[in-house]
Amino acid sequence: MENKIDLRGVKHVAIIMDGNRRWAKEHGLKAERGHKEGVSALQNLVKFCSRTTLEFLTVFAFSTENWLRSPQEVKYLMSIIEDNFEKYKNEPEKAQNCKINVIGSFAGLSDRMQKIIIDVQEQTKNNTGLNLVLAFNYGGRLEIVDAVKKIATLVKNGALSVEEISEETVKKSLYTDNIPDPDLVIRTGGQKRISNFLPWQSIYSEYIFLDTFWPDFKETDFMAAIEEFYWGRLGDLFKQRIISAAVGILAFGILMCFVNTVLFPLVIVLICAQISRELCSVILGKKFKLIKFSISNVFISVCIPLFILVDSTYYLKYLLCLLIVIATLCSMWYRAELKMERIFFVFIVSLGMSASLSTFILIRNYFSPNY
Repeated sequence: MENKIDLRGVKHVAIIMDGNRRWAKEHGLKAERGHKEGVSALQNLVKFCSRTTLEFLTVFAFSTENWLRSPQEVKYLMSIIEDNFEKYKNEPEKAQNCKINVIGSFAGLSDRMQKIIIDVQEQTKNNTGLNLVLAFNYGGRLEIVDAVKKIATLVKNGALSVEEISEETVKKSLYTDNIPDPDLVIRTGGQKRISNFLPWQSIYSEYIFLDTFWPDFKETDFMAAIEEFYWGRLGDLFKQRIISAAVGILAFGILMCFVNTVLFPLVIVLICAQISRELCSVILGKKFKLIKFSISNVFISVCIPLFILVDSTYYLKYLLCLLIVIATLCSMWYRAELKMERIFFVFIVSLGMSASLSTFILIRNYFSPNY
């Protein structure tokens, strides 16, 4: 079985494919050529995403506002979208084993287009690969209006009372019922707005805006966005954890400053080890949370008596703190078999923790200089 490319827990990505016309203009070509290259970029991305752990890919194929464009451009867009729907229906291999779901309104669509949409969804419903969601003739406001109409009809018919209406009621009335909310929304083309795309569903999504025009969008751009999303969220979580840990250490340190006991260095090391594990659980994620850090425990067991027995000078204890932190983190890192590209992050974590511990020791020495 082919190994999937890990997307770090990201399950649903939505994309606003913007910039086709500007790409064409920049290259001295007609707008139609830009749309054609945009379709090619989407096909390449679907192939790539089919080889990853991504479960849902939602793309903004045609908005309700696109009807305001020139009749010639709208006609071309409809024809190129219709052709690709036909290919997915008549040539199953082009669907990349994707399960295709089309969200949007049928209003304004020809009978032929409506039938093609129904057929392609029926044709691919048993596919087991990526869930490809095509937002076609879609508008976020229209979707909410349609949901309100559905709910109002239920109330009118006595199937639902006003008091029973909840967020879940609205969610189930949207086009995206049974589709999870996107983790990440990417918009290409340099514009920084959501353009009526998934307003309800993306309320807690991360947004990444790229200057790249959609026809130039490559799998490397996609992976770069995934990395930015991952490390952005990790950074937020890391800041929360490190601030919490620092406050805890400081408070405990001030308390321990007035207690002259041989248990003091032991407590420092145990706190150090606990923080190391806490931070590594953030770095490694759920997949690795059950790992038994036996190697790190060995380091801690060896370092505790050393910490107590060594000379009590500040620099020696600071150095030992640094070694304990680095050894603990690196042992966890090694056991998790992660790529070395994250070693810089571990290094920064080690420095930050060592700085916190050195401050801790400085406070202790200030209040108890004879320690």
